[in-house]
Amino acid sequence: MKVSLWDPVTGRKLRAFAVPDGSVRGMAFSPDGRTVAVSSPAAIRVWDVATGRTRHNFTSHPDPQAVAFGPDGRTVVAVGLNGRVRVWDVATGRTRTVHDGRVEGAAVVFSPDGRTYAVGRNDGSVQLREVATGTVRRTMRDGPITSNKVAFAPDGRTLAISGPGDTVRLWDTASGRARATVTGGHHGRGRMAMALSADGGTLVTSSNLDPTVRVHRLSADRPQTTLPGHAGRYIGEMAFSPDGRMLATVDHGPGRGSAQLWDVRTGDREATLALDTDPALGKRRLPIAVSRPAAVGFSPSRRALAARVTRNGVIEVRDVATGRLRQSRALGAIDTAVFSPDGTRLAIVGMGGSVRIWHLSTGASHTVDPRHGRPVRRVAFTPDGRTLAVVYVETGDEQVTLLDAATGRTQRTIESSTRLPLSLAFSPDGHTLATASGGDGLVTTWDVRTGQLRDSFRAGDEVASLAFSPDGRTLATSSARGVQLWDLATSRTRLTLPARAPSALAFSPDGRILAISTGSSVSLWNVDLPDPARAIRAVCEAIGTTLTPPGTVPLPARSVRRNRLLAGRDAGTRGE
Repeated sequence: MKVSLWDPVTGRKLRAFAVPDGSVRGMAFSPDGRTVAVSSPAAIRVWDVATGRTRHNFTSHPDPQAVAFGPDGRTVVAVGLNGRVRVWDVATGRTRTVHDGRVEGAAVVFSPDGRTYAVGRNDGSVQLREVATGTVRRTMRDGPITSNKVAFAPDGRTLAISGPGDTVRLWDTASGRARATVTGGHHGRGRMAMALSADGGTLVTSSNLDPTVRVHRLSADRPQTTLPGHAGRYIGEMAFSPDGRMLATVDHGPGRGSAQLWDVRTGDREATLALDTDPALGKRRLPIAVSRPAAVGFSPSRRALAARVTRNGVIEVRDVATGRLRQSRALGAIDTAVFSPDGTRLAIVGMGGSVRIWHLSTGASHTVDPRHGRPVRRVAFTPDGRTLAVVYVETGDEQVTLLDAATGRTQRTIESSTRLPLSLAFSPDGHTLATASGGDGLVTTWDVRTGQLRDSFRAGDEVASLAFSPDGRTLATSSARGVQLWDLATSRTRLTLPARAPSALAFSPDGRILAISTGSSVSLWNVDLPDPARAIRAVCEAIGTTLTPPGTVPLPARSVRRNRLLAGRDAGTRGE
């Protein structure tokens, strides 16, 4: 068998190295790219890349499986099926340390500081060991892994481990806790390879049987900002300002509820508007939650608005920052209020089931509900505000009725085929409606123009809320599992955020931040998922080349570096 060295820019073959004892188990470049090490059944061979000269031929390690260089390039480490880990000095060829860990290793990689290395075991666990002593510092358990499926972030704080089901799990190396789970998107085909960017914020995955290289923008292990609340309260609704700089929230709980305005960048509370105006409450703290109908939104002039219902059944719309009254109207008992996306209208559901739309610029209102008297569970506007979705409480399967917001006429009815409470959200272009069952986690997407089913998948648990990303490619779902970001093209998760007991969700207008309400607080997560075309252009610019022309057969690459590519050329290769 031979291992070939290629120039990735020109596609020219530079040279080949002979491996006479069978399949290649592992390969690794030194950090400076001048040396390459290959593990095979009988030896660890180290070659000079420029001359092709063999620098070392280590045969003292029986049946090595994986190999890696230390970060300074001065050491090579290998792990064998017998669990023995051996570290050699590249300059002298002498053995530095030997550890009989009985780990049955399948992968090994050094941490960036060279003090520890991660050993992937065939039982599915990964051990962090000290280079000097072999002492196990941390053990992380996941699904089965194979060679070249463990990677450190450059700062050494995160370890990416390829797991079952086309997933990559990100672990905190200090605590041993899982940070997030990312779906590779290769549909389980072939062996996955992966790498973390210099800032640790991007994961790149590829597969030897899938020509697609996928770029995943990672969130941190915790939210970038948390907007604090008080124990015993909860956030009922959220809305970003059009420029994404402010977030308005509705806070419910014992005592007075409030609408609050937050600075997204600093996390500071800029304003608070009380929702309950009953003077009898005063400043008393009630033992039970007082949850009056309320809504928040932003006007066309980007002013934060709050709708609140007074004690005598009057609904008011006020400026959250100043408290100034913008509009008021006596409409009797009110159950729910929802702002249109542009903040010009308010959909109001009465206790008796009536649905009205109130035009805030003129003060006019009209009824759009053709089924007056039937209980309504939920209402939502399309992004352009022209259509209102109404979820009626039915004795059988719940229905979503799409109404013309101007005339009140029924456009179409969608049969949800579930008797459980529904969550719903519209795509940014208004052409897709997503619904989620509150009991079995079934998420379904519908064509708004035809009412036809588009796709469905299970989020796994009871789904509390849904939110589309601004580009319409990703759907966020909140459940007991946390918050999952789904790729709607493949119906696979792109990212899972470990938020505890999440409820309401809202994307910022640029799609880079996801606001998640958890109890009384709101966490702001960085979820900047890159556009595939933009990511590919960035990669091409970085290596000074262009995309492969259509019809061109790509090189059988195993490991890509800026200037050189090492590739195994044997169909029986066991490792990458």
